[in-house]
Parts: sequence; C-alpha cells; structure tokens
Amino acid sequence: MPLLPLDVYYWVYKEFSFKDAVTFVKKLEDRVAGGYSYVDQYTRAIVFFSDGSLAKFNELFAVDDPRDIITWENRNPGNFEHWFSIRLDQIEDFHNGIQLYFEHEALLENSKSEAYWRAIEQEDASRLKSFFDSIKGDWDIGYSSSDLLEIFGNGVQELPEAYLEFLRTMGSRNRIFAGEHHDPRHLESYMAGYLSALFIDEVFEKQKAFVAQFVVFLSSQGCNWLMFKKEDTSDPAVYFANEIDLSPKIYYHSFTEMIKQLKKMIEG
Repeated sequence: MPLLPLDVYYWVYKEFSFKDAVTFVKKLEDRVAGGYSYVDQYTRAIVFFSDGSLAKFNELFAVDDPRDIITWENRNPGNFEHWFSIRLDQIEDFHNGIQLYFEHEALLENSKSEAYWRAIEQEDASRLKSFFDSIKGDWDIGYSSSDLLEIFGNGVQELPEAYLEFLRTMGSRNRIFAGEHHDPRHLESYMAGYLSALFIDEVFEKQKAFVAQFVVFLSSQGCNWLMFKKEDTSDPAVYFANEIDLSPKIYYHSFTEMIKQLKKMIEG
C-alpha cells in the first residue's frame, strides 16, 4: 500500500528531476512510515511549496510540526483555505475559483462604496445649496453652471462643492468680498502673485511643492491670500497667508464657516 497519496507521487515525478524525485520520495516515506499526523495534507503541502526545488524541500523538511507546513503561506488571504485536503491537481482550479470569488466581492464592495459616496455627495450638495440660498441677499449675483464650465473647463471637478455653490449663488457680486479680488476667472493670477512673493523668500523651493496643492481664490492688496486645498472635502478648510508669513495656515475650519463669520462682521 502506498505510504503517500497517489497525487503526491505523480506531482513529485512531474515537478522534479528523476534523481531529486527519488530522494524526495524516500525522505517523505521514511518520515511518515513510523506514524505521522496529517500525512496527506502535510505531504501535499511540502511538495507544493517546494516548487520543484530540492533545496526548498530540505528547508521545509527541517520544520518539525506538519501544521507549520500546511499553513506555510496562509499569510496570503484566500490562497490556501483548502488546507491541502484536495488533490494537488485540483489546487489550480480551487485557487481560480477563490480568486473569482474575491474579485466578485471586491466589485460588489466598490459598487456599494460608489453608491454610498454618491449619496453623501448629493446630501452635501443639497446642504450647501440650502446654506447659500439662506444667506443670499438681493444685491448678490452668481454664475450659471454653464458659466463655471466655461471658466474652469474640466478643472471644475477639482473644486470643492462649497466654493462652487458660493460662485453659483453670489460669486459674481457680493458684499462679503466687496473690494477684494476674487474673480474666478483670475485664479491663476492670484496664485502667480502669491508665488512671486514666495520667490523672494528663502524657503521658496520647499514651499513651492506644498503650495501646488492649493487654489488661491482671493487676493487682497497683493499681499494677503486666502486659499483651500484641491480635491479636499466638499466644504474645505480655508488657509491664510500674507507677506509677513508666507506659509499657509488654517484660518477658518470650513468655507461655509468663513462665509458666516464674514457676513456677521458686515452686518454688525
């Protein structure tokens, strides 16, 4: 009666040179002949993980506990849940099935995530629209969505919803930023002004990469700037920098907080 599973004999002589296969089989038969736990699973595992290398086989053979071999690569989730209770020739099909299962689950999870985030975005957009509608005055004038698409092109997707809703509601004319440069068509010039100030600063090179993640949406007197980070939350923190301290610092914890506080100051 064979001491090893038949598929182990087949696999050994298929994967190894004949000389190595003889050595391999002899060592395994000697080990299990005196009584050994998990013979089928152990011998399949050590053959599989040796991957045609006698040196690798000898390394694994030196491990005393057969369970350590059976679970040798269990650190890769989804790979070896069969614990070598199936024939070696069935493992590839098993792995393919597991891989398809995990890919399917990942697709489901992603679709759930996309649906979830779409719902969150819609909720944020509705909340922000209500906020700006509530503070809009008779004097305020905004841009249409087509205006914004013409101004920003595809770059409109990088801008947070709070800023876009502000532009739609009162971006063209408002009392909050009256007298300050905040025209969305001139954002590049505001950034250029800020960068020119940085250029004379000794930390320009260090700061330049950091500043690239910002959008400067307001310039005051050519030496004060308000900005927010690109692709941040829908209602991003607002940063302030001036010629005395050119490093952007959080000044308002959200764009809507800034609007509320400035409106309150104007109304006294």
